[in-house]
Parts: sequence; structure tokens; C-alpha cells
Amino acid sequence: MKKIVILKNNGGRLANQLWLFSSVYAYCLEKKYICENRSFFRYYKYFNIENPSGMPGLLFYNKLGENKLMRLAYLIYSSVLKTINKSTVIDDKNSLFVLPPDKTTIKNQEDAIKMIDESNSRKFYFCGWLFRTPTGLEKYRSEIKEYFKPKKEYLDKVKNFIEPLKNGGKYLVGVHIRHGDYRKWNDGKFFYSFSEVRKILESHLEKQEKPENILYVLCSDEKIDDKSFKGLPYVKGLGSEIEDLYALASTNVIIGSNSSFGPWAAYYGNIPFIAFPEKK
Repeated sequence: MKKIVILKNNGGRLANQLWLFSSVYAYCLEKKYICENRSFFRYYKYFNIENPSGMPGLLFYNKLGENKLMRLAYLIYSSVLKTINKSTVIDDKNSLFVLPPDKTTIKNQEDAIKMIDESNSRKFYFCGWLFRTPTGLEKYRSEIKEYFKPKKEYLDKVKNFIEPLKNGGKYLVGVHIRHGDYRKWNDGKFFYSFSEVRKILESHLEKQEKPENILYVLCSDEKIDDKSFKGLPYVKGLGSEIEDLYALASTNVIIGSNSSFGPWAAYYGNIPFIAFPEKK
């Protein structure tokens, strides 16, 4: 059986890597290939996914995987491996690379997919983060949900947090507020201060037929300022990236920053996602 190894990604955070991993996993399900993600070492701790075997597993899939020195070591390791396995490396070249069951019309991508299918080689290395298969994500939704189900300790925390809110009859609106790098990235185009988010939520609440049923679940990569949301019906999320991600997935609808985090939660929970409007 052939194996697809995700060797290098763009170094993005959890949700970015989940979009990549889930698409390649769907492709492997379609082709009946083995899927192995060596670049995911920072996040394996959250899931029951089996760690890569052999030397990569021994080197990087332990507590040291969160160490900056180990991240540098992995960068060197993956670069060397990419060089010596040049003939079996598939690079997205920083542009969308469409995987089966979707069909691509780009010649070099068609050639790469055909090469994997017909080559005698048993192992291929994917480098990049824009490998995608929208059809595959829908076709294998149940398998992907099971594969990326967090460990019980995280699921229990999310369940104990969300269930009492829903049992109270509330309609949960997940709100994802990305700060951090969004302050400066793209000249702050997608950055919304807490006070700006409040205005959006106030506008949303005014449009509801039964505003008394609404409860906002606020999640952010920075400490949430309670003063900014005083008077609104809200609770703060659990605070960690994995717990907030799957808490959002357990709400009724998500609105939030134009990033990969909210959409991944919406995909996993099969609920709508609405992005904050772009600033004029």
C-alpha cells in the first residue's frame, strides 16, 4: 500500500494544519493510501492519531516536540529529506493544489497525481499547505470527524461546558476573535478590537426575534476584556486552542474573524460560519 507523508507545511497554527491534514487524509481514503503527517508534531498530543513510526517518531513526537530547538531540528530534517527524495516530492508551490476525488485542470498537478498512481515508488512526500479536496471533505466527513476527534480529556471538558448552556434552552452563537498577529498582518485588515466586536454583536442581537434566547460563547487567542462586553448575554470559552475549537464546533452558529479557526470548527460541527465583514 502506498503512503502519503505530509512532510512540510507553512508553519501555521492548529486550524491551518487541520485543513491541510484533513484534505490529504480524505485523498488517502479515496485512493486507499496510508496517510502520515510528520509536520503535525506540535498537535498530536490533542488527538488519538497514531504517531509516525521509526526515527521521526522517536525524534519529534514527544514533549520535546514543543521545544523551539526541536522545531528547528525538524525544519532541518524535513529539508534534508525533501532534497534526497526529490523525485517523490509533491510541492504545492504556494498555490491551491486540487486532490482527488476533485479533478484538477492544471497540467503539473494532473501529472503529479498520475505519477503517484502509476509509480513503483511506495512513499511520496507532500510539501506545502494548500492541498485541498472540497468534495473529499464532504464525502468522508464522518471518517474525518472520527479521525480528528480529540482525546477524551478535552471532549469531556467541552461537553461539561456546553451541555448546561444548551440544556438551559439557549441558542448558542460561537464568536471567534483572533487578535495576536492580526493586529499587523495585512495592515490590520482583519483585526477587530473587542469594542468593535461588541458593536457587531449588538447589531446581531437587535435583529433576533427572540434575543432573550441568545447566548454568545466568546473565544479569543488573547484574554477577553469583560468590560467590553458588559450587558451582553455571553460566556467566555475554555481558553485553550483545542477546547475553544471544539466548543465552537458545538454551538449553533459561528461568527468571527476571517481566519481558518472558525471555519474548521464550523466544518467539524456541520454548522454555519459567518465572517466579520471586511473593513472599508
